Amino acid sequence: MPRISEPITQQPQGKAVSQISTADNLFKPPQTIVIQPRKRLSVRDFTEMWQYRDLCWTLSIRDIQIRYKQTLLGAVWALLQPLATSGVATVVFGHFLGLASGSLADYFLQVFPAMIIWSLFSAIITATSNSLVSNAEMLRKVYFPRLIIPLSSAGAPLLDFLVASSVAIAFLTFTTQSISIHFLLIPLIVLSTLIAAFGIGLSLAALTVVYRDFRLVVPFMVQLLFFVTPVLYALPVTDKWLPYASLNPMFGPITTLRAILEGNPYSFTPWAISLSISATTLSFGIFVFTRIERKFADIV
Repeated sequence: MPRISEPITQQPQGKAVSQISTADNLFKPPQTIVIQPRKRLSVRDFTEMWQYRDLCWTLSIRDIQIRYKQTLLGAVWALLQPLATSGVATVVFGHFLGLASGSLADYFLQVFPAMIIWSLFSAIITATSNSLVSNAEMLRKVYFPRLIIPLSSAGAPLLDFLVASSVAIAFLTFTTQSISIHFLLIPLIVLSTLIAAFGIGLSLAALTVVYRDFRLVVPFMVQLLFFVTPVLYALPVTDKWLPYASLNPMFGPITTLRAILEGNPYSFTPWAISLSISATTLSFGIFVFTRIERKFADIV
């Protein structure tokens, strides 16, 4: 009987080519990715920071947990600190020094919101200036956009601000007879405060890595800024020192906030000057940060 041969099945040509290509790829050397520092901030850096947004969120949650871990009152401390400071300032400056133009209750309601804004400003500067040194191990071992660390360090101060500002809004709602449309400027005041704080904080964060003396300079500098900022007092609009005081990035926001709370007329000129100083400070802070960034892993 003749032998019947089995049919020969041919594979498609495309499949054979893909198998050969796969086999060739197995013997190719792995692609090498070289990470090089850049001299200036570009769109690519912002794209990378958006890609690493989960890391920023994780570091912020970590700082908040460390801040309030094993505490008795937890986030209530965010309210007690400006509340106690405002109360003492009302007695000392408002009563004994006679800075209160009206009643002590009105003076307290003017100082308390200004103290909350100032606490946000000083807390962000302190947290960002020490953030790189506190996360030195991450800088040495893992690659990620370095701006993530100072940005994530603002998570705890922002949470404190939200807790304290919610109580301040409740105070103003129940004690103020009429809320003006000018209160809508308060979010812009907060934004101006964040710009000023991050501008100063980024410069100090980079400089603290190189010169550890700045860890001692920061508390002293913040204390000096507090006394030259009208948190506890009001500077007249017609004062001759007004143009020079506006060079303080927090002078315009605090002055405008106090005028809104008191129902007094205010000028946008000091705020515009302070905002321009804040924007310049932020640009300078980013410049200093990116220039020193290439040395972080070596000297931190």
